[in-house]
Amino acid sequence: MPRLTPMMRNRDPRSGPEFVAADLEEIIDHSPVAMCLATTEDGVLRANHAAEELTGRTIENLLGKRLIHTFVHPEDLAAVSWVGPQVRAGEHIEARHRLLTASGAVRHVRASITPILDGAGE
Repeated sequence: MPRLTPMMRNRDPRSGPEFVAADLEEIIDHSPVAMCLATTEDGVLRANHAAEELTGRTIENLLGKRLIHTFVHPEDLAAVSWVGPQVRAGEHIEARHRLLTASGAVRHVRASITPILDGAGE
């Protein structure tokens, strides 16, 4: 059985959305995997250093950017256009595509997108 870290111990699901938001921020910030928290309207709200390394862009430069235009190679946009509607419908999506870094390098990535609904179910 995996050992629980302090941030995962004694979590009370009744503690409210602020508690969950703090957990997400901590998970994103400390993950060795590139992670972003984004909305369909406002783009990237939070990104970690692994996302910075993957894209070749600073975290500040990633903030506010739409995920599809930041993380998908321009030639792959049509192939992943189905993702947006399914994510907005609440579906978990896994997709493989190319990413064009800030320096022009091409990287092959596997994206896992999990919608997180707010208290209103949106």
